Amino acid sequence: MTYTSRARGVARSNCPSATLLLQPLIDPSRNVNQVDVYSAREKEALFAYQQAVAQAFREVSDALAAREGYANFLRAQEDQVAAHVLSPLAWPRS
Repeated sequence: MTYTSRARGVARSNCPSATLLLQPLIDPSRNVNQVDVYSAREKEALFAYQQAVAQAFREVSDALAAREGYANFLRAQEDQVAAHVLSPLAWPRS
C-alpha cells in the first residue's frame, strides 16, 4: 500500500502531513501576507483599546457631572431649609 502517487510530475498524498512536508519552508509572499494580516489585527486591537479607553473616560465624566448636579441640588435644598427655619414667618405664633 502506497501513501503517495505521482501524477503529472507532482507528488500527491492521501496524508495531510505529507502535503505540509512537500511545501517550501520559506515562502516570501506567504510571509508578507502573514505580516499584513498580523499588522491589521494589531491595528484593530489598538483601535478597540482606544475605543474602550474613550468610553471609560466618557462614563467617568458623566458620573462626575451627575454627582456635581446632585451636590448642587442638595445644596439648594439645604439652603431652602435654612431659609425657612430662619424666616420669621416660619416661627410658630403664640
